[in-house]
Amino acid sequence: MAWTVPHLVNRQDVHGGYRSAWQVGKQITGKDGQTQTLGLITTRTNLTLKKLVWHFRVGRRQDIIGLHAIGPDNTCKWGGWDFDCKQGDVRTRRRNYRRATELYNQLVDLGLHPLLLRYGRGSYHLLVLADTPVPADQLRRWLRGFAVKAEVFPKSNDIRATAKKVGNWLRLVGKHYQRDVWPRVTTAQSGSKAAPPSTID
Repeated sequence: MAWTVPHLVNRQDVHGGYRSAWQVGKQITGKDGQTQTLGLITTRTNLTLKKLVWHFRVGRRQDIIGLHAIGPDNTCKWGGWDFDCKQGDVRTRRRNYRRATELYNQLVDLGLHPLLLRYGRGSYHLLVLADTPVPADQLRRWLRGFAVKAEVFPKSNDIRATAKKVGNWLRLVGKHYQRDVWPRVTTAQSGSKAAPPSTID
């Protein structure tokens, strides 16, 4: 917990979250009369120590939180890639494994200490932490320069120019929100590379 806030939390006035399973996909009528489909949540309440504790204890799906990639001053403590595999097919799993591990090794060769999170079934998060907060546009340009087919965080160059002024969030490392699984974490110690598992996740 003591490590999470200074290294990963870009802002504490807002955070991401998940609805209860029975709520997901449910359609409601908003105040503007438009039909909305319930999905992910952006909560405009303070991210407290208690919420972080419940995230890591994982009592319920709705206790799992997401951290916004950009702070109010448009800087970032971290950036990364989300290699998603909603289909779960073997081809996508193998492709994501290859892309994630190759990029991880590239970052290690640059002298960085990335975090590779393996959630199984072809799902990976790859994070790079900054020593000091970096302007979002500079970090995004650097991440996109690797030309990897994956979702890049941060997604915006400047959240101050957006309607909601908060940007997007990525799930904080911890239990998966749909499956009873915790990530296997690989990080560079003394220049170590990512060792291939005996089978593809």
